[in-house]
Amino acid sequence: MPLKQLILREIKAILRNPAFIASLLLIFVFYGFIGSITRAGISQTIQETTKLNIGVVAEENNQFVNLVVKNFNVSLAGGVKLYSDLGYALDKSPYVIVIPKGFTENATSGLPIVVLGYTKIEDLSQISLQAKIGVLQLVSSILSKVITRVISILYNYSLPQERYVVLNSSVIVFGKAMSIQQINNFVQLVTALILILSFMMGLTTSSAASLTAIEKVEKAFEMLLSQPVPRREIVLAKIAGSAVMAFLTGLIYYLALFFMISQISQPVGKSQNMLAIPLNLDFITPDFAVYVIASLVIGLIYSGAIGVLIGSISSDERTAGILATPITFIYIGFGIASLFISMPLNIMTSIIYGILVAPTVYVLAMTRLSPKMVMLAFSSFASSIIICVIIIGIAVKVFNSDIVITGVRMGFRRKERKAY
Repeated sequence: MPLKQLILREIKAILRNPAFIASLLLIFVFYGFIGSITRAGISQTIQETTKLNIGVVAEENNQFVNLVVKNFNVSLAGGVKLYSDLGYALDKSPYVIVIPKGFTENATSGLPIVVLGYTKIEDLSQISLQAKIGVLQLVSSILSKVITRVISILYNYSLPQERYVVLNSSVIVFGKAMSIQQINNFVQLVTALILILSFMMGLTTSSAASLTAIEKVEKAFEMLLSQPVPRREIVLAKIAGSAVMAFLTGLIYYLALFFMISQISQPVGKSQNMLAIPLNLDFITPDFAVYVIASLVIGLIYSGAIGVLIGSISSDERTAGILATPITFIYIGFGIASLFISMPLNIMTSIIYGILVAPTVYVLAMTRLSPKMVMLAFSSFASSIIICVIIIGIAVKVFNSDIVITGVRMGFRRKERKAY
C-alpha cells in the first residue's frame, strides 16, 4: 500500500473517531467558557479601577493640606472624600490616602514627601491586584503635580522641577495589612503552585489512562482481573502507581527547569548577574507546606482515578489518549484562568474550588491571612475529598462490570471497521 494511502487511511480513522471529535468539541467549548469568564473578570476590574473613588485621611489640618485636598479633588473630577478614620475610610472607598503629620513641613522645605496609600482586595486575582496597584501609582503621580501647583499658588514661586511623592502602599487582605512586595510574592507563589498542581494532575490522568488501556490491549489486564484480588484494590494500586510516576516526572521536570533558570542567572565572566530572580520564602512555613502537600496528594489521587476510569472504558490506547488529552487541557485551563478570574471567596466558591481540586491551594493559603478563612478552607478541602471518593467509587464500579473488558464502543465506529 503506497505511503499516501496509508497516511490518508490514518487521517480518516482519526477524523472518524467519535472520541476525537468529542474531545475537540470539549476543548473548544471549555476554553470558550473560560474566556468568557476571564473577560467578565477583566471587565469588572477595569470598571472598578476607572471609577476613581479616593478616600483621604488628613492627620494635619492647615491651609496647605486643605488646598492640596481641594486641588486633588478637582483633578479627580470630584472623586475625593475626606474621612477622619482609616478603618471607616476603607469601608467606604476602595482606595485611601493618608496624609501624615509632617507632610506640610516636608513639602515646603524640600524634604522627601511621604504619603500612605491603602487599598482593599477580596480575592487574589493577579489582574485585580495589579490594576489596584496601578491606581495607587497613578494617584501618587497626580499628587506630585497637585503639590507642585499648590506650592506655586500659595507661596507665589515656581519650583524648578516637580516635587516627587513617595507613596508607601499597603494592601488590606481580609483585614491583614501587607506591603505591595509581600502580596505580590504571595499571589505569585499561590498562582505558581496552582499551575504546577494542574500540570501534574494532567500528567497523572494521561499516564493512568494510557497504562490501563495498554494493559487491556496486551491482554495482561484480563490475567490481572482473574487473580483472587478485590478489584477495588486493583483500582487503588493503579491510581497509586500512576500518581507516583507523574509525581516523579513532574518533580524532575521542575527541578530541571529551576536548574536551567539558575544557570541563566549566573554571572558571565566578570559581569554581574544578568538576571535577578527574586525568591521569597517568607510564606513557606510548615503549616503552608502541609496545605500544599495535602492538595498535591488529593489532586494526584483524584486525577489518577479519572485516568484509570478513562482507561477502563476505552477500547484501546488511542481512544484513551484522545479522551485524556482534553482533561489535561482542562486542568491547565483552570490554572491559567485563576490569574484573571476575580471570584470572591465564600462558601459556594470554596466548594467549587474544592471540586476542581487544584485551586484548593488558594483557599488553604488564605488561612494564613485570616483565621476567618478556616471554615472556607475546611469546606473546600472536604469537597476535594468527597469528589475524590466519588470518582474512585465510579472507577471501582466500572471495574466490577463487563465494560472494563470490552470498553465502550461507538456505533458508527463498528460500521467503519465493516467497511474495511
